[in-house]
Amino acid sequence: MKLYEINQKYLEILEAIENEEIPMDCIKDTLDSIEGDFETKLDSIVSYIKNLKIEKEAIRDEIKTLQARVKSKENKIDGLTEYVKTSMEIFNKKKIETPRNVISIRKSPGKLVIKNEELAKEMLTKIEGGVIIETKINKQLLKEKMKEGESFEFAELKAGKTLMIKWLISNLWK
Repeated sequence: MKLYEINQKYLEILEAIENEEIPMDCIKDTLDSIEGDFETKLDSIVSYIKNLKIEKEAIRDEIKTLQARVKSKENKIDGLTEYVKTSMEIFNKKKIETPRNVISIRKSPGKLVIKNEELAKEMLTKIEGGVIIETKINKQLLKEKMKEGESFEFAELKAGKTLMIKWLISNLWK
């Protein structure tokens, strides 16, 4: 019997008791049997809730483990990419073509570096009627303005080089 059926049956029995449709000697046994079913059903539901919580925590732990693995792989990729770029720069190679890859070094458009964040926030704070409305550094807008020739004492654009990799064989690992 489902919990809602037990609840409905219990309400029907209470109504029957109120209307004196059930003899007094049968009331206790009837209520005891329904209460036993009810408690068993609630115990099963609570046990199921407990299992769901345990599963939820196991999934969260697995997510953390996978995120740590992803971070480790990202760090290896970054380290190896920097190693390849540095090696190419040492040997003064701008482009290398192999049967599987094309590796080249290109100038990057420039990275925005905030030299003094407090000064930036102070200069970029919007004030209306003596009330601070917003204190936010819009790095994309700032970068665009600097590319157009504006200068800011709290920031600079640093040009750099980027390693470009083109895989010629896409299904190498399949």
